[in-house]
Amino acid sequence: MAKKIWLPKEILEKLSRDKSSDVRKAIAANPDLPKEVLEKLSRDKSSDVRKAIAANSDLPKEVLARLSRDESSDVRRAIAAHPNLPREVLEGLSHDKSSEVRRGIAAKPDLPSEILEKLADDPNDEIKIVVLENVNCPENILIRYATYEKPKFRQIISKRRNLPKAIVDVLTDRKRFALEEHMFINGICSQCGCGLEFVEYFGSGCNRFLK
Repeated sequence: MAKKIWLPKEILEKLSRDKSSDVRKAIAANPDLPKEVLEKLSRDKSSDVRKAIAANSDLPKEVLARLSRDESSDVRRAIAAHPNLPREVLEGLSHDKSSEVRRGIAAKPDLPSEILEKLADDPNDEIKIVVLENVNCPENILIRYATYEKPKFRQIISKRRNLPKAIVDVLTDRKRFALEEHMFINGICSQCGCGLEFVEYFGSGCNRFLK
């Protein structure tokens, strides 16, 4: 019952004070919550309730900012998925100590290029991959990782649609150089034992394809 949008304001306010966190969590999902109820639930002692309120599309900027600094990484991760985050909140979450939160920010298609460039230098390779998969990944980042030593980044870039010619040329040259570093006999490298198709796919030099 608590999720139904036709509930009167008085009922919503009453349910937001319910002893059961499950009830308060259900109330948090209601899209027509009064501002004062939103504010109250955003400070709820239960992280599950705060996480639920983080998904509300009508959160004021000050509530978004506060929840982006929540002690619970689950709440911050929920906020990272919010569609209306101010730039200062995006920047703060891009430096979050939780890699899952940073991953959520890196995946946002409307993320400013400056923040994407910062996340491209994240120490976590999985974050780098999410940046490379982002539809708005800047060309300079794609070019940089197309020449990176680790082949998994080139593999991700090669899957993108409508790659600029400059990046296609970089990937092609990298593959050519990789093939030249191997000594193939009947399609198998005599130095490291990998196959021709494997090298063509990963574009990696001899003995470096596992990096």
